[in-house]
Amino acid sequence: MNADLKTLQIFCAAIRERSFVAAARELDVDPSVVSRAIAGLESHLDTPLFVRTTRRVEPTEAGMAYFNAIARPLTELLSAGENLGASATQPEGHIRIAVSTAFGQQIMVPVLAGLRRAHPALTFDLQMNDAFADMAGEQMDVAFRLVEPAVGADMAVRKLGDVRYHLCCAPDWLSRNPMATPADLPDNVAVMFSSPAFRHLWRFRGEDGRVIAIRPTGPIVATGALAILDAVERGMGPGLLADWTIAPALDAGTLVDPFPTYEATPHNFDTAVWAVYPQRGYLPAKVRVVLDAVQERLASLGQPQPATA
Repeated sequence: MNADLKTLQIFCAAIRERSFVAAARELDVDPSVVSRAIAGLESHLDTPLFVRTTRRVEPTEAGMAYFNAIARPLTELLSAGENLGASATQPEGHIRIAVSTAFGQQIMVPVLAGLRRAHPALTFDLQMNDAFADMAGEQMDVAFRLVEPAVGADMAVRKLGDVRYHLCCAPDWLSRNPMATPADLPDNVAVMFSSPAFRHLWRFRGEDGRVIAIRPTGPIVATGALAILDAVERGMGPGLLADWTIAPALDAGTLVDPFPTYEATPHNFDTAVWAVYPQRGYLPAKVRVVLDAVQERLASLGQPQPATA
């Protein structure tokens, strides 16, 4: 007899969390339920799936092989069930979301707060990391990217909103370093992302269509947008940041854009927010409401939005 779906859910949660207690917390069950389910599954398969220690549980080679074989089909089975009946109009269930740290804090947390009020049957696992998540291995329902992703046939991509970048700085910094055009940016002052995609070349396009390209240099390199934002607000130099990151600071006057008539970009001028999710032939209701809510949040920040597919 095959293991039931709940047991497989428990097994996959234990693999992801490397902890029976954390898996129980994720699934809102007693830890003893997790222990019994794993023991029963190991007995059914006649092989150990975990090596248990006092602090963690680690999957055996057989455990990881089994996880890799069932993770995606299990996700699709559970999503198909959620997409039937009442959940097609009233989304419910648990959704795992991968985002960068800054996007998570400034966009996703407000979005999820609104979704919890509108759809109390939804629960969320928000994984904030500036490295790209392994969608299949970590059983993510949706990830948000700031660079157009190259994906295989098993993944779908949806553009949620265009992004405009701004060269921004603190007002007092600008008063000490007046600039007429981006070409006047002083040497060795920029606050930069460590990622090569955002660091090596900044481009500015004027109203006449002419492009000014500069290679920024500076004493500060950081991995996250929020650190860049903080450093720029403290007058440590100018930085190139997305509009959704700096909108409140621009409104408050703690940051200024010295070149508001220029389009700016760290890589190309077609920058956007993209959603990536497993290609199933249908979009689960719980994923759809998250995508729609993120798109609405981006629109509220004044960004031009693409037509919904």
